[in-house]
Amino acid sequence: MEDYHDEYGIKCALRHTIGDIREESNYLKLKDKFPLLMEAFDQCAKNGADILAIETMGGKEVFDYAILRNDMEGILYGIGCLGSMDMEMVWKGIADVAKKNGVIASGDTDCSQANTAMFIAGGLLDKNLAHTTAIITRAISAARSLVAYECGATGPGKDCGYENTIVKSIAGIPIAQEGKTSTCAHSDLMGNLVMQCCDLWSNESVEYHGKFGGTTVQCWSETLAYDCSLMNVALQSGNEKILRDLFAASDKYRDPQDYVLAYDNAYKVGQAIAKDGNDIYLRAKNAALECIRLVEEGAKGKLTLSMFEAKALADAKAAFEALTDDKDKFMSDCLNKYKQEVEVFLPENYGL
Repeated sequence: MEDYHDEYGIKCALRHTIGDIREESNYLKLKDKFPLLMEAFDQCAKNGADILAIETMGGKEVFDYAILRNDMEGILYGIGCLGSMDMEMVWKGIADVAKKNGVIASGDTDCSQANTAMFIAGGLLDKNLAHTTAIITRAISAARSLVAYECGATGPGKDCGYENTIVKSIAGIPIAQEGKTSTCAHSDLMGNLVMQCCDLWSNESVEYHGKFGGTTVQCWSETLAYDCSLMNVALQSGNEKILRDLFAASDKYRDPQDYVLAYDNAYKVGQAIAKDGNDIYLRAKNAALECIRLVEEGAKGKLTLSMFEAKALADAKAAFEALTDDKDKFMSDCLNKYKQEVEVFLPENYGL
């Protein structure tokens, strides 16, 4: 990067995403390994990283148990509550490390939970998991990923956080996104749509092979450059909103996930989160209920839901509407259920 800057004047920055090393055996060791995690950030900041990031694992042990059982209470608890509590600890630490070293604390993504749901849900015809369940999970994840910015992160949000459009509507931070130019790493149903509000456009990773056009890295970098050129010209010519709307419209009605993450609806989920913004439980629950409302609204128009998807949506709605509005009661009930009854997590990880 330094050589290319010196030779060609290319402005470069290195975002280093530290692996969440706190997993051990069947449990997370969140507090035990926290000092080592912070040491890793400090060393990276001292040795050339310009931007610090992570994909935290907090809450995943409960989420994994819940997603296999379509347990909405567990999904909400794992992502919205436990995930947010862990995020606060980690991102206060990262922000302190970044400030000390004069680098940028960028952001977190809910890869370990919301992306898991998205990938299990799969393509349009897959029935491993309802896509309506996957987008409810994504809406909840926005309330969780927001915590990084509340603790001092400034963006750009990481590309694999499909919840970033919702988070941006609340925090106003710049975001990186990935879509059709990252199908070398994975496929999703939102390839154009997630370009709608991005500040940086990315691919993810690519396995190294030779192709007729060059290596895979060269070919996908070329395609990425074409995308960026188009968006830059749209900005320079004053046509950015037209291009934004075309990106969104091309995917919006393809799937419930697209419909809710289209920028007009993502903004509404953001409003639902902000309504009870100081309560990690209520804001996550609000996000889920608003997501459900939006999908129901879309299904009255151009958004088509199969019987499988419609039933999953109705079941999720009933589950969320049955939950209490009392955070303390919800937390107590979930602690009993997921620790005492099934023992899927260690409460001490979260100070419980």
